[in-house]
Amino acid sequence: MKIRKFVPEFILEKYNNNIYEGAFEGAILFLDIVGFSTITRKLMENGEEGAEILSDLITKVFSPSIDAVYENNGFISTFAGDAFIAVFPRKYYFSVLITAFLIKKIFREIGVQQTKFGKFHLSYRIGISQGKINWKIITTSKRKTFYFWGNAIDKAEQAQKNCNSDEILFEENFKIKYPTRIKFEKTQNGYFHLNSLSSMVKTKQKPKIFPSEQKSEQENFVSEIIGTLEITGEFREIQRYKYNRQ
Repeated sequence: MKIRKFVPEFILEKYNNNIYEGAFEGAILFLDIVGFSTITRKLMENGEEGAEILSDLITKVFSPSIDAVYENNGFISTFAGDAFIAVFPRKYYFSVLITAFLIKKIFREIGVQQTKFGKFHLSYRIGISQGKINWKIITTSKRKTFYFWGNAIDKAEQAQKNCNSDEILFEENFKIKYPTRIKFEKTQNGYFHLNSLSSMVKTKQKPKIFPSEQKSEQENFVSEIIGTLEITGEFREIQRYKYNRQ
């Protein structure tokens, strides 16, 4: 039976070694998908059929982008609606740039989706930073949870907010580290727009920490029932009403 992965291997490894908090130096990729809110609203006007198309679009966009992260030695720390945060340990700093370019390629290929209810355009905004990343596992009597925070995440999010559609912005420290391996231009707001990578750079690396599909300690964080569900999410309409207690 296939087990869906909801908890990063990084967290599971720390949990298994009874380590519940810490910090490390790493790089952050903050991806925001532009246009999903509009697409969601328009497709949901078409009932169940529109919801099914929406679910398919989400899979088409997110699945290859997530794969790009894990194939380049990163992992997803957080999902937030139509965005996610990817973490790359310090020794894989350059991998975050490779991943950004792979995502750029993905959107070139699938950014325009023709459906029964019209043509939809999806674009991306990617902010990249590096610095201190904090993490913590919180334990309760029933379930465990985890979260990441820190300066690197804050800076990546800020870079993403300064992006135009289909743009990758990073900080000056990446320019200093890889002066001959990246081509860039400085923006008016002090960031650097990533144009291209050196042709000498491999665009895909051997997976190092891709999530296992085998049963694991993630059941301490997520119910086994959720991890083995074979169905996708279901969208339902809701009706607002006011309730007068008097």
